[in-house]
Amino acid sequence: MTFTRDQAGCIYDTRDILTDPVQYSFKYLSLGTCCEGVTVRVIDHVTGLPSPPLTEGQLQITGPTVLHEYHNDPKATAESFCEGWFITGDTGMIDKDGNLYLMGRDKDCININGVKYPTVDVEHFIENSQIDGITKSYIYVCPMRLANADTESYAIFYQHTLAVEDEISNRELQRILDTSRAIKRAGVLFCSKSPHIVLPLPRSAFRKTALGKISRSSLVVAYMKGTYQGIEKKLKEDEALSLTEQLSHTEEVIIKVISELFDMTPSKFKRDTSLFDLGASSMHLIQLRQILQDRLEITDLPTIEMLRRPEINQLASFIDTIIVNDERDDAAYDPLVLLNPRGSKPPLFLVHPGVGEILIFMKLAQVLQDDRPVYALRARGFDDENNPFESFEEMVDCYTIHILNAYPSGPYFIGGYSFGGAVAYEITKKLEARRRSVAWTGIFNLPPEIRFRMEELVWIEVLINLLTFLGLIRIPDYDEVRENVIRKFPELRGAATEPPEKLSCTIIHHLFSLSDQLRLSELQLDMDDFRRWVHVAYRVTLTGRTYVTVGSITSALMTVFCAIPLPSLGTPEEYKYERLAKWESYTQSTFELVDVDGEHYTMMGEDHVMSFADKLRSALGRATYLFQKSQPVPLADSSAL
Repeated sequence: MTFTRDQAGCIYDTRDILTDPVQYSFKYLSLGTCCEGVTVRVIDHVTGLPSPPLTEGQLQITGPTVLHEYHNDPKATAESFCEGWFITGDTGMIDKDGNLYLMGRDKDCININGVKYPTVDVEHFIENSQIDGITKSYIYVCPMRLANADTESYAIFYQHTLAVEDEISNRELQRILDTSRAIKRAGVLFCSKSPHIVLPLPRSAFRKTALGKISRSSLVVAYMKGTYQGIEKKLKEDEALSLTEQLSHTEEVIIKVISELFDMTPSKFKRDTSLFDLGASSMHLIQLRQILQDRLEITDLPTIEMLRRPEINQLASFIDTIIVNDERDDAAYDPLVLLNPRGSKPPLFLVHPGVGEILIFMKLAQVLQDDRPVYALRARGFDDENNPFESFEEMVDCYTIHILNAYPSGPYFIGGYSFGGAVAYEITKKLEARRRSVAWTGIFNLPPEIRFRMEELVWIEVLINLLTFLGLIRIPDYDEVRENVIRKFPELRGAATEPPEKLSCTIIHHLFSLSDQLRLSELQLDMDDFRRWVHVAYRVTLTGRTYVTVGSITSALMTVFCAIPLPSLGTPEEYKYERLAKWESYTQSTFELVDVDGEHYTMMGEDHVMSFADKLRSALGRATYLFQKSQPVPLADSSAL
């Protein structure tokens, strides 16, 4: 990044320049500290107050060597100065040691409800989303302010691999529309706000300046003048037509199945109807997957792809690809699944429990209503192409990197259910080690000492736990069911390894016969898929056998939610004060125990999810208040040297 004319001669850094990005915890290198006699500060764009350390804001500078006015230009002076501080036009941040980081120019950031999103970060995120049809390095995210709008919006202009200025077939047009929809989803995912327009432009629109750059402002000006009105009108008309024209066979099947599951008439659904907007639960998703596989005669419809394509037309398009190609085009493993894209606050990241799946969070994400996006992290290994994690450390590192990629700046709000609570704690430590701000760490009914429990969870225990998690076996019947299966399969007693495939299938069939048959019929579990799920859950458990809770977190509010434990773990009071309360030894910040309704497996179930959401929302509010209150005001000047 180049220096502006004001900072080029007054900021310096004598430290060695790092050449290996792995060694560096920040996205941008520090420029260093101020020379003597110069002071810089970072101001919050919304409040006008100094920003906390490592929080982006408007960069201002003052000192005897800094200009105090523009010659004979009072208007420019009034616009460029604030109480003697020169407004540089840059977005920056200052760390606790007074080192300055430049994040970009103000005009190259989207300001949505006071949250700044550098356009280059959004562009890189879209390019890295592996969207078909985008010409590499030809996607431009442009801030724009619409008349009477209370916040900024943005446009996304891109060059499609198909030339939109040429005559194109209906099939090519559909491909362009699919690309634009995928770009729009990526924009919503990153900015938590839908772009005003996503528009492919002709090659001639991307004219480079004398410096070899394409001006984003020029693209916006041309768009606002109506230069691309013809392309926009045609694409909007064709998109509207595509939503009303005759449904494809796959879309008809999907709508019919959904209407049966939700007891609604098929005419209520449109192509862009989302499963999430219908209030789909984890059971709905499991049922939908199995029924679609049967009726469309496909062997494997990945749950993760259904979560990532909740709209009917998106899901139908993916299924058609499977049918036509007779294979899946699997993307690289990404643990993050966006369960709720809406909200202006920092997102909430939720880590899966020991069973590895994230379906338990679906309803919670819908009812939380805290004006923040909700992500869930799903374990690796559900797809044949990806093996489960080999170690706890590998899991934590992978999740931390993906969280940083999705939300680079913070502050972070991270929680984990059961086993996921320990993962959330370690992610918090990793983020703090990278000098990121974590406002909240949530532990959902898990004590800090988990190794002894993980060692108890041999394969058969993991299997019965999963059946209990799915509501197929009642918690009071747990011990009886366990003894029944061990009597029938004595080789399981004391077995520390996973049984061979044939034997594991036989054992699962026997346990299915002991399960709630109505619930089993509703779930319509596929044997191969369920056995794979058990395998992932068992491998997740193995990673926990070497885990020891050490260290502490420094600033995040730690909330431990306390539900009724499994019978073998003592009474609720014993479990709360003798086990869960031990988490207080692993934080240097505020700690709280919060009672929630239900048992360990039902605390976020249908009967208790609303009350759990209320208590989670309150905890996030307390964390936000404490975080904002605790932040010191950074000021970088020569006295810090």
